[in-house]
Amino acid sequence: MNKLVIFLFLTLSVQVNAQRFTGKNGKINFFSETPIEDISAVNNKVSAVFDASTNDLVFQLNITDFKFPIALMQEHFNENYLESDLYPLSTFTGMIEGLGDLDLSNQQEVEVTGEMLMHGVKQMLTLTATISMK
Repeated sequence: MNKLVIFLFLTLSVQVNAQRFTGKNGKINFFSETPIEDISAVNNKVSAVFDASTNDLVFQLNITDFKFPIALMQEHFNENYLESDLYPLSTFTGMIEGLGDLDLSNQQEVEVTGEMLMHGVKQMLTLTATISMK
C-alpha cells in the first residue's frame, strides 16, 4: 500500500464523572491509493475513553468491524493481511496534545500522540482527530 491515512473521529457520549468521557460509536476510516484500485474501509464501532483532566485517550476496536465497499477486499484484509482470527483487537493509548479549555459542544480538530497496537506490533503515532460530545 502506498500512503495509509487514518482519520479518527470520536464521538464521546456518556459522561462517567466530571472529567472522564466514554463512547462506543467512535469512527475510524482509512484510505490507501494504489495503482490498481483504491482501498478504503470504515469502522463505526470504536470504543473510547477520554480523561479531560489528563487529556489521556484510549480506544479499542475489533478488526473485523472494518467494512469495505467490496466484500473480497474485506476478506483479504481479515484473512491475509491483519489475520483477525489471531489478532482480533487493536488498541491505542495516548494523549491529546495542546488541548486548552475543552469545548465539546462543537467539533474540534486535535492532535493525538500515542502507541497503537495492531497485528501484534506496537507503533508510535501522531494523528489528527476530530472530537465532539453528543
